[in-house]
Amino acid sequence: MSEKSKARWRVRLKAPAERVYWLLGTDAERTKFWTEQSTQRGETMSLVFPNGLETDCKLLRSETGTMHRFEYFDDETAFSIAGRPGAAGLTVEALPPAEDFEEMLASWVSVPLNLKAARDHGIDIGNHDREAFWDQGYADD
Repeated sequence: MSEKSKARWRVRLKAPAERVYWLLGTDAERTKFWTEQSTQRGETMSLVFPNGLETDCKLLRSETGTMHRFEYFDDETAFSIAGRPGAAGLTVEALPPAEDFEEMLASWVSVPLNLKAARDHGIDIGNHDREAFWDQGYADD
């Protein structure tokens, strides 16, 4: 992934890298922190968000325990996991189009924070409200 206009956020998690990998890699787990609905068929993930927006993502690469890279709304996006005993570091990187960079940089921060809340604390901090989503100014979508 090039350095050009890269949106990047990192969090430290209280879980081994393998558990974080599966939180990102299965439909049931993705709905705990990111989507309202997730259906993966082969290399395609069909995602539905709280505001009703739907998209299909193509899985570009997956390395067990360390990384998921996919095409997401015309962006290349990667979740990279680095482990150490008792903790994992998660880095989310996206390459949005230049005209969308500032909005995407800000909006991507909610995904790793939601994941941290789900993985480390067993809570869902999303509001699940179609009228209170990112594009209405809500950070807890």
